[in-house]
Amino acid sequence: MRFPFVVVLLAALGFNTAQAEIYKCTVEGRPVFAQTPCGTDDIQVIPNAWQPSEEDVAQQKQANRSVVNSTLQMQYVSQVTRMRNLIREVDETIEDLREKCDERLSWLRYERSRANNNLAGAIWENTIVTEMINVKADYDRRIGQLLEARAEAVRKLENFETQAREQLDASLPSSTK
Repeated sequence: MRFPFVVVLLAALGFNTAQAEIYKCTVEGRPVFAQTPCGTDDIQVIPNAWQPSEEDVAQQKQANRSVVNSTLQMQYVSQVTRMRNLIREVDETIEDLREKCDERLSWLRYERSRANNNLAGAIWENTIVTEMINVKADYDRRIGQLLEARAEAVRKLENFETQAREQLDASLPSSTK
């Protein structure tokens, strides 16, 4: 996303529109201006256009680098913020799942305590214990998947931060990047 914008910006700033040639011709007794020679009696018109000095060109290049650097910096901050927000959201989801698991297990413990000391109560208690094991396994699996996703997001963030720092300064020659 960042590279197409930079390429378009640099390309737009690099075009020099004063490169066109203008020819003055006489067609049916009237002067006509064209971009290509009209005939043998055409005259190339050289407009009295302003030409930038070397100092002006250097100032413009510095301004261009400043714009590109600012854009790269904003994109870097935006990307890092998005990645950190993703990690924070995963952390919050993990915490929510842990709380829901604890609530569910607490409810099942309460139900287990209500089982009577008879055959029906023993069967019901066994069913509750099995459900507790399944609930714990399900939440552990879901939390494990989120922890893996979080670890991957942290790795991507660390890689992005180390690689992006090298590319943030557009004023550096590309051989030093």
